[in-house]
Amino acid sequence: MNYYEGIKEETSQLKDLILNYDSPLFIISRISIEGFCASSIIVKILQRLNKNFSLTFFESTESKIKELSLNQNKKIVVIDPRERDIKDLEKIKDKDFIVITKTGYSVSEKVYTIAKEIDIKNTDLAYIPLFSLVNIKNNYLLLEAEESGKVKQVKGIKIIGSNTRPIHK
Repeated sequence: MNYYEGIKEETSQLKDLILNYDSPLFIISRISIEGFCASSIIVKILQRLNKNFSLTFFESTESKIKELSLNQNKKIVVIDPRERDIKDLEKIKDKDFIVITKTGYSVSEKVYTIAKEIDIKNTDLAYIPLFSLVNIKNNYLLLEAEESGKVKQVKGIKIIGSNTRPIHK
């Protein structure tokens, strides 16, 4: 199985939801670097597909339980929740949650893979998962970000602060 095949299996449900769900999509994301990166990619995908959506962020789902239970949407996408957040979500019985968590791959990697599957033009979003330190050494993402022209790798000496002060200091 190649690199993206494992991710495709895990994210097929979210891809189907993005492409086939007619109601406005409700997305909640944990306040984290991975959450911000993944939700940014999803928002860009939905904007390019002219889909309606609502995005909100949470620190912990305890504060969002009431809001989620009153929400009209039956399907809700939850990005990067912790274990206790997932247990809180299980208390809401009438909603169908699609949870994107870190398993073997980071959350932003998974969402980027969905973006690529939906439209190959979305490879211009490859630089977004690189903001997360989890993905900084990911050669697949780095290569695709370079090919899209959004990132350029330059080899040279690493001098701390060289971009903010003269080299002789």
